[in-house]
Amino acid sequence: MLLVVLLLCCLSATANSAAASSCASCTDLTIVSGANGTDVVLATIRLIEDSDLFVDDHQILRRIAHVETRDGASEASGGGGIWAVNETGFASLVEVNATGIRAYFGIEWSSVTWSDLSVPLYSGLAARLLINQLAGGYDLSSTSSQAMLWADSYGGNAEKYINDTVGLTDYRYNNIDSLEFGMYYKSTITTTSYFKVMASNATSILQLVLSVNGDTQLYVSNLIEPSAAFHCNSVKTNSTANLLLNASQLYKNEDERNVLYISIEVVQATEVSLGVSAIELDKGSDPIDTQAEEFVIGLFDNHPDAEYTPLLISVATRETSPFTVTVETQAGIAATETINPTDILSIVLPDTYLVTNNSERYKGVIVKAESGRTISVSVSNYDQFSSDSYLALPLYQYSGVTEYVYYAITPETDSSLLQNRVLLVGGYNDTNITIKPKETVYIPPDLSPTGLEYELSSNESLTIQLNRFQTLLLESEMSLSGSKFTTTKPVTFLSGHQCALIPSDATNRSCDIIIEQLPPTLNWGKTFIFPLLSSQTGGAFITILAAENNTEATLRCTSISTNANTTDVSSLNTTGDFITYLISPDDLVCSIISDNPVLVTIDASSEGDDDSNGDPFMMLVPPTKQYSNATHYFAPFSDNFTSNYINIALLGQPGDVFLDNASITDASSVYDTTGSLLGYALQLNSSAENRTLSVAYGSNTVYTAWIYGFDFAVSYGQSLGMNLLITGDDRELTVAIESHTYSSVGMIQIICSTTGPPVYITDWYKGGDLIYPSCKHSITSSNTTISILTISSVNIDDIGQYTCTARSYYTSRSATAVIYVTLQTPFPLLSLSTDPSNYSQLVSATSPLFTCSAVIDYTIFNPDELAVVFEWLRNGASISIYNSAYNITNSTLSSTLNILSLGTQDNNAVYSCVAYVNPVSSSPYLINNSDSIQITLQVQAFSSGHVSFDITKLPSVPTSGGTVNISCQINVPERFYVMPDFVRLAYSMNGSNAVDSTQEGYTEEDLVYFTKVALSNINTSDATTYYCVIAFNTLGVTAHAFTNLSMNLAPSTLDIIPRHNDSIYESSLFSLTCEVTLPSSVDTPVSLSYVWRNPYGSTIHYDDRISFYVGPRNETLIFNPIDNGDSNSMQTDAGQYTCQVQVIPNNVNVNSASYVTTSDSLVIEDLPELVLEITYSLDAPAEGDSLNITCTVTYPESLIIVPTVLWSLPISGSLPETRTSSLTESLINVTLSLNPVLYDYNGVYSCVAEYNVTSYSFDHARNSTEYELDVPLIIPNVSITGYPLHEGAFAAGTNVHLLCRVDLSFENKNLVITWSHDNVTLTNDSTYIVGPVQRASDYYYGILTINGISLDDNEDTYKCTSLIYHSNQDTIATSCESFNVTVSDVPIVTLYPMELIVGYGNEARFECLYSSDISSNVSWFKDGQSLSHETYNIYTNGTHSVLTITSTTTADNGTYSCSVNNSIGTTQDTSALLIGVLTVNISPLPVTVLEYRDTVNVTCLANSNLEINDLSYTWLLDGIVIDVNESFIEITYTSSDQVDDSGEYHCQVSSETLSLTIESQRTLIALTPVIVANPLPALGTLVNDSIKFICNATGYPFPSIEWRRISVENDLTTLVGIDSVTIDLPYNITNDSSINVNEVSSVLTLQSVDYDDFGYYVCIATLTSNDVYVLFDNSNVTLMDYHAISSTATLTVSPYGSVQVNPSSVTAYFGDTVAFNCTSRGGPNNQYAWYRVAESRNISVGLMNQLEVEINSIELTARYYCNVTNDAGSSSAYTILNGNLSVSTIPSTATVLNLGDSV
Repeated sequence: MLLVVLLLCCLSATANSAAASSCASCTDLTIVSGANGTDVVLATIRLIEDSDLFVDDHQILRRIAHVETRDGASEASGGGGIWAVNETGFASLVEVNATGIRAYFGIEWSSVTWSDLSVPLYSGLAARLLINQLAGGYDLSSTSSQAMLWADSYGGNAEKYINDTVGLTDYRYNNIDSLEFGMYYKSTITTTSYFKVMASNATSILQLVLSVNGDTQLYVSNLIEPSAAFHCNSVKTNSTANLLLNASQLYKNEDERNVLYISIEVVQATEVSLGVSAIELDKGSDPIDTQAEEFVIGLFDNHPDAEYTPLLISVATRETSPFTVTVETQAGIAATETINPTDILSIVLPDTYLVTNNSERYKGVIVKAESGRTISVSVSNYDQFSSDSYLALPLYQYSGVTEYVYYAITPETDSSLLQNRVLLVGGYNDTNITIKPKETVYIPPDLSPTGLEYELSSNESLTIQLNRFQTLLLESEMSLSGSKFTTTKPVTFLSGHQCALIPSDATNRSCDIIIEQLPPTLNWGKTFIFPLLSSQTGGAFITILAAENNTEATLRCTSISTNANTTDVSSLNTTGDFITYLISPDDLVCSIISDNPVLVTIDASSEGDDDSNGDPFMMLVPPTKQYSNATHYFAPFSDNFTSNYINIALLGQPGDVFLDNASITDASSVYDTTGSLLGYALQLNSSAENRTLSVAYGSNTVYTAWIYGFDFAVSYGQSLGMNLLITGDDRELTVAIESHTYSSVGMIQIICSTTGPPVYITDWYKGGDLIYPSCKHSITSSNTTISILTISSVNIDDIGQYTCTARSYYTSRSATAVIYVTLQTPFPLLSLSTDPSNYSQLVSATSPLFTCSAVIDYTIFNPDELAVVFEWLRNGASISIYNSAYNITNSTLSSTLNILSLGTQDNNAVYSCVAYVNPVSSSPYLINNSDSIQITLQVQAFSSGHVSFDITKLPSVPTSGGTVNISCQINVPERFYVMPDFVRLAYSMNGSNAVDSTQEGYTEEDLVYFTKVALSNINTSDATTYYCVIAFNTLGVTAHAFTNLSMNLAPSTLDIIPRHNDSIYESSLFSLTCEVTLPSSVDTPVSLSYVWRNPYGSTIHYDDRISFYVGPRNETLIFNPIDNGDSNSMQTDAGQYTCQVQVIPNNVNVNSASYVTTSDSLVIEDLPELVLEITYSLDAPAEGDSLNITCTVTYPESLIIVPTVLWSLPISGSLPETRTSSLTESLINVTLSLNPVLYDYNGVYSCVAEYNVTSYSFDHARNSTEYELDVPLIIPNVSITGYPLHEGAFAAGTNVHLLCRVDLSFENKNLVITWSHDNVTLTNDSTYIVGPVQRASDYYYGILTINGISLDDNEDTYKCTSLIYHSNQDTIATSCESFNVTVSDVPIVTLYPMELIVGYGNEARFECLYSSDISSNVSWFKDGQSLSHETYNIYTNGTHSVLTITSTTTADNGTYSCSVNNSIGTTQDTSALLIGVLTVNISPLPVTVLEYRDTVNVTCLANSNLEINDLSYTWLLDGIVIDVNESFIEITYTSSDQVDDSGEYHCQVSSETLSLTIESQRTLIALTPVIVANPLPALGTLVNDSIKFICNATGYPFPSIEWRRISVENDLTTLVGIDSVTIDLPYNITNDSSINVNEVSSVLTLQSVDYDDFGYYVCIATLTSNDVYVLFDNSNVTLMDYHAISSTATLTVSPYGSVQVNPSSVTAYFGDTVAFNCTSRGGPNNQYAWYRVAESRNISVGLMNQLEVEINSIELTARYYCNVTNDAGSSSAYTILNGNLSVSTIPSTATVLNLGDSV
């Protein structure tokens, strides 16, 4: 049968070209340019109307086409197509639903031009759009109004419009015949005919049956009515068609779409028959078994030595009345017999009907019952030495199935010259059979493709055709097991052997014919059960054959004797693979379970192979899926068998299966390998009589059975029956869509294929919505495994997820596969420009600019649908727009990247620009196209060599305290972008010590920097070297130049400063400070010596009252306390005090200052009076208010004594709360709290304050003040409620309670509640219980209990009276209330609580209180369902019933009711139970390392399914509860104190409502290291001394501290990483660390300092990831190491003892130049000075380590010394320059004098 779903014509139209159909066999003239005619007009209008884009136009479109162009036959020369839309009108279209047109028609309207209107569909759409745009002022339902619209828009005459359209027929066809379900149309036709089928939305599948005597074309469509101008694809062209159509794809849920149009176009035929019906294919529950109306049988011949062996047919029936059975052959009727119910009918045909060779063709036999009757058929062949039988299987032609696959099973035997055989018998004409044998077979000439006998080799394929009654016998001496036969219709498939020997090595060579009809793979299964064959002492043989690749089958057998199980697993890797097992005779029962469908047969062994009678036979083992509950009538086909047996396998209850009306017992259980029960099996002896197997009526038990028998040298065996359902649920239905991503426009096809059971319907979905065939989509199906979705004119609306869903026959299974249809955005063409243009010669710290531009092709997309997104990458890594190293500016089609500071790391760096073209509306089905372009940079490193300096100073030698100006000009390279970290004049070459921090700024002009400093009041430390420094720390470059400065000193001043300018009171803490003010010119180290003298001239020393504090430039004299000497014989401290200070400079180059003296006088006063003030929190307090009365005492500051403050109260007994708070040094607040305020507290309150002096007898002072309290008396409100009440009444015979409520919001212990009944005061007795007064949150209450209230108490009155006694005024506040009692005998029920909220897992308890004098019954309900005592814990006693749920779950949520009934009536009460679930999480997780000064919020996140308002939070730090009650903790790391806040946090969230406490996960808060105490900035030492540096650090976990020595002061860049140093630490160093409360302290000790130990030391505190893992082991946490580095500590080693001068002495002559070299050790910063020793003073002669002396006078021959100085000390060495006297006579030769000469 051909399965076709539907194929519709799709429109594929593009602008500027004639539209063409995308379906080759489709007739659609609406999109053919120039097409015209009435059919074209009508088809176009139907398409436009079917789109639902426009409202009803009342046929105006039809009329305009007729009026304007006579449907295109006389198209106007002006163009515009059939509807003659002029160019002006087309250009005026603005109200265009472009999206709808594109979605339905696939037309991009924005691309349509006026010239395209030659296409009828385009012209019709343009006209309809124009009408829609102009119709606002016209009534289209009126023909005259239409005429006016036409005349106004087309320029015609309205009367012409009306006249031309008179009699114009409706465009809807009236000649389409309607077909109803079940009706056949039969006609003799020669032309095209049209039909329509009306169906309801409930119709699921339509079946079309077409029969013709020639060729036709069949078209189906639900789009528009078919016509010559429009009908869609041919789905059948031959003489007959049987089509299944998915109605859900044909019919939308709209009335006008519930029509299917059918067209039959006659090609060459005279008779046509067409029928339609609604069918339902899911018939998995229908019985389809081996009882049928018709059977096709056949049989091959027996052993050649066998005597006459006729074909024996045994027929049985389940029918209850006789009927006729007919046997037909190709020649005609062979036999007609009558069968009676329960009888076995035997029919014998001569052996001429046995097939003996492959040339015998018409040997098929048809066995038929009367119409409407069913039979079962067995076929057998008997010879005294060879026999077998088989159960005939009817040939079911399953709807929707077009392929049937059979596999052969034949024995492995070596019977000489006897053949393995496969016999095929045709049951239907035109049955194609594809043969693929496992061994070579021979095809007879009449079926051969060559016309000669054809040798078909192993695994070669050949297709032949058989018709009804035809047979084909295939033979081979080798086993044909696994040979595959594929047919287009079912056939009778017989497999076996002419005379098989099983096993092949049986000793006596005895054989038997074996034959079995095997079903197609559709009927195979995966689970099998079978008992052992009785009397087979040699066992039996089981064969398992696979239908699919990679099949695994497990065989499990149970021993009779040991009950042990044996299991074997076989892997069948290829289709047709098989395995044969020998089953032990000791195996009682076996089972097979496979993961794919298999075929199973069982073979009996030859007589010679065991000791039993009988020869081989083969039986089919049905799968459990084919078990049925059918009744079977059977008997052995021959009475020659002495031993007959029945084997039964069943699912269900063995007792429900009956043999001859006797229930079966003693069945053996069958289990799978996991121990799960599969079913039951048993063996039974049988007789030769007729037997009956049946199942009890109404039972769910199903079974299968076999009958078999043995005698000497013969045997038989066959199944008794089975279902023949398609076992689709044993086969996995899979759906696959061809793996492909569609990214192009135009037409695409998506192919959906299925495997597994046959598929009858395939549906397509887009984004979850069913796809209906339309002009956009067509759905075709070439067979049951393929469905094709065609999408025409793909555009942006077609992107998305497409789903193919298939439904299989019988099993009602469906499976789904998904594919994504995508579009790709346009490709961007990129270009890149740079500034500077030569990017291969850049310098670091410049700022190049790159511009990336894109060109986009907008052919497919509109520009507003796309967005171009640029991305910049460096070496493949994306550059964030938030990256501070770059500035990225984007515009629509370009992007600019500015590298703000180019570095050497950019040398050879590759910078890329990537442009992505994204859709504006995000969709996962749009592929974002992109392009990239890149450049490689060449960068030279910036260095200090690029910087030049110019320094000037005025004056060159200033005076101490004077002024000096120093200026510097610095030049940097052009295009330099990085701003300097600083430009300054400094005292060090790295610029760390600025000369004047107030003048740090600089100016810049064209990359030239200027800085200057004006030093006024210069000090001694200003006599040093000045450096002009520019620093680029980010580049690691610091450049400098220097100049030197020298100077002198000025005097200091002295002053005594009292601490207070106001009065000095005795008993005060007082001090005098002697303050030294050094001149601004002194900032080098000095020593200060202080001497204090009292008013009596004596030097003041330390004693018990007097101490001193020495500051940097002052010393303070402290009196604690100061005394006026009035008592204890003490001298007064009043008088004049003198301070004397001497300033001793430590710098030898600075002159000392003079001694300075100053004095000051003190006057001491007595203690002043105390000042008191009373304030209060309420101006007019009332009873119950909270009142605070505060007494504020003010006294002088600095007193060492504090006043005592006391309250005097007007009340006795326990005092109100008082609390004292000292707000300042001179003020005390004492607050009296009255909470609540009571009427009894009225009176005068006094506050008294006085000094309490004990150490010294100073003057006393005392003061007091008062406050009067007067509150009014309150009379409280009283109310009474009674319970348990039901509808306002108490139940007779019950104990009732009356609650008297006294509304008093504050506590008053003097309140009394009394009860009275009929004005008689009640006391406790047998009838009444008067409860005590009790306090609630804001009221008091008392309860009166009436025991056993009766009907006599009805309408009685009870009164409650409230009395409050006020003792201090002997006052009573009284109020009362009455309550009338109503008593009833109807049960009164109260369920507590009214609503119960319980935490998950906790106990829920409801208490039901009821009352009745009559016997009552109690029932509990949940959500209206009764609750049983077996399931719920229910306790009932007397008038009390309790329902308890011990451990609740969310399933216990619901409404619970307690119902009580007696003879009077029934009452119930209801309550709700809500189960609360609480979950807790903590954030952040799992480890947070907090940087210094950072803050983190640790948050406890609690969630519940209920609205819970009483959540409380408990925080634990390292397992210890901390005082935080919020849902979060804020931790700020600002000091070492925060170490206490670090550690492992977790939270607990509790709810009293839920009675739950839930803990969160744990999170760790760690702190990075911080140096909290730097080592001393400088230490000096001599060689061999010891020194210590101390460094303190904090953090959590505590960091480790290490020390490093760096080569340049304050230059941490010389630390190459943290783990290496420039200069090694000395060998003589020790590092002792200790942990204090919140800090780690490290002491660096240098023992026996050496000269070379000088340098700059830093300490490094380190927190490693391992430190954290020790506290918090989490393998998923990755942490870095953290470091903190201290400031630099300078160690200066004195040069003492290391200075040497070379040469130590020298003798030279006058005029010579002598050079001396001075060397020293220690350091750093050793300064050299040379002096020449003269008689009165030493003369400075040089400041360098080398000295050159040119001897040009006698004074220069002297003693010289070199003095070396640093911050730790100085040292000198001497040398002597000796002069050598040179004596000579001049002239040295004889001289002749003339008269008057002299010599």
